[in-house]
Amino acid sequence: MTETISAIEKLFTENALTSNAILEKVIELGIDFLAWKDVEKSQVEVTRILGGQSNHMFHITTSLDGPTDFLLRIHRQIPSHVFKDTVNFAIFSERGLGPKLYGFCDGARLEEYLPSKTMTVETILNPEITRKIGAVFPRYHAIEMPFPKSRRCIQVMREWLEEYKRLGGTDYQINARTVSWRDHPATVSVEELSREIDGFEKWAKEIYEHTLVYSHNDLAVGFLCF
Repeated sequence: MTETISAIEKLFTENALTSNAILEKVIELGIDFLAWKDVEKSQVEVTRILGGQSNHMFHITTSLDGPTDFLLRIHRQIPSHVFKDTVNFAIFSERGLGPKLYGFCDGARLEEYLPSKTMTVETILNPEITRKIGAVFPRYHAIEMPFPKSRRCIQVMREWLEEYKRLGGTDYQINARTVSWRDHPATVSVEELSREIDGFEKWAKEIYEHTLVYSHNDLAVGFLCF
């Protein structure tokens, strides 16, 4: 599949964040979606946010009191993934389950910026934190999304494993950091992982055959913030 780069991604990857081209673009977005007025380039700051796995992210602020700052997310996914992700985000936003959606344009969207820290595995292992997370998750699982209701988790596992094999992946070395189980294997093979998926599918069908809930990879450990 041939990947194409959007105009806004090209702009942000080929110019300095202090360049006139980028400052003019973020002011244009602020005017279009957040009713910015009388904002000069000297009053705007663009800061890259690190940690995005599939997008470029930037925090846009001004030295003025009035204009709303925002997070600019520049997509690097295929269009079908961007569409689904934007629908997800809009529904989360509408229900108060995520940052506000300020607007979207070709190749990017504007979001509410929420100062936060990413949770670590150690933080989530805290029983008090775990209970709070567990109390919130049912609100996400109960959402009715306008997507096909066929189960995809097993399919996604197999697709990712096939992609791992296609890229030359072989035995994976296990480095246990958060458990003290001494009998874990030193490595796991692609064949073993495939059997694990088969076993999980059989187990899931026996227990959850008539249960269908919504989930999303943004509910994984690395995406939870506080």
